[in-house]
Amino acid sequence: MYQHPDMMTPCVDPQGQPLDPSKIQDHFELDLAVFAYYAIRLMTSEFLVGKLAMGSIDIQRQAAYELRLLAKTGMDNWRLISEAGAIPLLVTLLSSHDPRIQEHAVTTLLNLSIFENNKVLIVAAEVIDNIVDVLGSGRTMEARENVATTLFSLSLIDDYKVVIGSRPKSIPNFIGLLKDGTTTGKRDASTALINLAVYSEQVEEHINGNSKNWVALIVQELKINQASQCPHIVVCYHSFYHNGAISLVFEYMDRGSFTDVIRQLKTILEPYLVVLCKQ
Repeated sequence: MYQHPDMMTPCVDPQGQPLDPSKIQDHFELDLAVFAYYAIRLMTSEFLVGKLAMGSIDIQRQAAYELRLLAKTGMDNWRLISEAGAIPLLVTLLSSHDPRIQEHAVTTLLNLSIFENNKVLIVAAEVIDNIVDVLGSGRTMEARENVATTLFSLSLIDDYKVVIGSRPKSIPNFIGLLKDGTTTGKRDASTALINLAVYSEQVEEHINGNSKNWVALIVQELKINQASQCPHIVVCYHSFYHNGAISLVFEYMDRGSFTDVIRQLKTILEPYLVVLCKQ
């Protein structure tokens, strides 16, 4: 019987060798388990999103809390929750008079914003002003602080730094959190301000006039490093926030710093010093 070259006989691999029936069963069960895993999570997301849209205050509060928990557990859930249509509804709940609903909505958006595609969806929904409002007047300090982290997460895309920094209330609200937030809130606010200021003179002016001196100094140093084109100065490629610290990505110095060179050589001859000073 003629068989099209692209077709495969059941229980035979592409090379024409018989397959072990037990392995066929294993593959089938694995594929079925993976399908069931995603199907259940998608249905769960859609169910909870439906409760956000149609439920009472109590039901919305519980659904927002469940989505908050679901959004803590990885990229698959971040994608499935957004595909279920959660982002527009969560944004609506940012203006809720219920402190817990607002807090759950903010924190869910924070977790969703870690996923790159969701950053685009959040900004495309034109809701930055809503998020910035919570930064300044959120009903709980946790909501305000999580909004600061959300805005920082969004600002990791360079184009969105301008979008966020250009909002009239954005920088004043960040500075307000820097003044009266908890230790965590102040850290998140200062990190976000530094990240925004490197790409925006308007933000830098606000910081210089209203913020603590150390924030302004860090911003100034980052801008100098990133603007420098001198071939004799180590290049600063980028700055970012990770695990509670501001990290700077510099050009790799395979011989170490000038201090390392002095420690190795002990003394440097005058002709070499002349060249170094000239540079």
